[in-house]
Amino acid sequence: LSIDEGGKQIVPDDVALFGVYPNPFNSATKILFALTEPAEVSVDIFDLCGRLVREFAPKKCVEKSYTVVWDGRDNSGKDLPSGVYLVKLSTGKTVLTRKVFLSR
Repeated sequence: LSIDEGGKQIVPDDVALFGVYPNPFNSATKILFALTEPAEVSVDIFDLCGRLVREFAPKKCVEKSYTVVWDGRDNSGKDLPSGVYLVKLSTGKTVLTRKVFLSR
């Protein structure tokens, strides 16, 4: 959970994205994260073409652990096809991404 910037590692100090479990998944997966300070958090799911397929409403969160459950559907409730998707978690200071594989 760090970024190498010119030989210097930068570790986000406001949020930790523990992972996406299970991965691969069939019916639902859990996105696990924790905050060290209050923040507005948004979780978005993108396909590999960069299209936003699922958007979870931004939520004001306090310092603690959270779980977001994604059921493999898009914003209109339609089942998405099997494939690799990107989970993007954003706070005001940090953006973290993870790959997840949906297997129908």
